[in-house]
Amino acid sequence: MPDWREFFGGQSLPSLEEARLNHPNLDKMAGCVFISHSGRDRNVIENELIDSIIFERKGPNGYFLYSSLIGGDIYKAVVLAALSLCRYAIVVAGRNSLGHPWIEAEVDWLLAHGRPIAVYKLDRTPPVRLHPGLGFRFFRKSQVNVFERSNRQALTKWIDRVDRPCP
Repeated sequence: MPDWREFFGGQSLPSLEEARLNHPNLDKMAGCVFISHSGRDRNVIENELIDSIIFERKGPNGYFLYSSLIGGDIYKAVVLAALSLCRYAIVVAGRNSLGHPWIEAEVDWLLAHGRPIAVYKLDRTPPVRLHPGLGFRFFRKSQVNVFERSNRQALTKWIDRVDRPCP
């Protein structure tokens, strides 16, 4: 598994200014939630997370989905900038997420920068199969928390605890 620096460009990491030029709404995301997921799970995410949990707390600019990027965006620059602006992240774990290099790099960045992570399990896929850092040894540090799909209420309480207002 590559280090997040390798994935996002090694020595030539994109700058926040470069990302802002290509994604003008990026600054509105400061302090918001980053959602790491497989594009194949986007409908589930929109229906279960965004519509019912995140939107009512954060508003229309309160989250970042890389699958919402449009043509012309410098993907890696915008994703790296969004990661740096986020307050916490939700990593969607399921069969579609396995072996996904974007998710691995995003989780690697989040762990390296100490961001709180909520793992939202869509199925019985163990989170550690997405990234070794989602294993039980990190749970004691309270950086990683796992929530079953059937218990969105616990995820909602976690968000309320780690969240702060978004513009």
